[in-house]
Amino acid sequence: MDSINSKLVLQCKKNNEKAFHTLLSTYEKYIYTICYNYTNSREDALDLVQDICIKVLRGIQHFDESRPLLPWIKKITINTCINFKQKKRQTVSLDEIMTDDGRTLKDAIASQFNLEDFILFQDTNKTINETIHGIEEKYRMPLILRHKHEMSYEEMSAYLNLPLNTVKTNLYRGRKILKEQLTQKGIWGVTQ
Repeated sequence: MDSINSKLVLQCKKNNEKAFHTLLSTYEKYIYTICYNYTNSREDALDLVQDICIKVLRGIQHFDESRPLLPWIKKITINTCINFKQKKRQTVSLDEIMTDDGRTLKDAIASQFNLEDFILFQDTNKTINETIHGIEEKYRMPLILRHKHEMSYEEMSAYLNLPLNTVKTNLYRGRKILKEQLTQKGIWGVTQ
């Protein structure tokens, strides 16, 4: 696969349109997934994908074709998401947030489906999304990368360009802030 990517990069450096198309179509879904998970908005994610594709095409001339392509594209994607100035509130699925007992927050909130539970679930989901996306960026992005994209601490450190201990600290603080704010809003129950 690396030799294929190497040849593809070399063709892109020669301004081969077919190679550009192949490169972008290969990674477009991957890029879109990260962008959508960050924004939870199809329109914003598509805008980000377009920006990222432009950055990849502009930067490919300076890319060392002997190196793996995916980490470079992932770094561009994450940095673009971090720098994204949002126009809308973001949302995060309740399936992404785990309770202390290992259940998803969605399962913990609505154990049986009925209309009353569904309405409560919708209100709760909106409050949780607003809370998550109200958290300071340096804490929010590690939460998203760790719990949505299942990145290791080392991967997060590399892609966020932060020391490993800083990533761990920011993730810990992000989780703590989220739990405190949800507890204050009466969503995260305190058990004794």
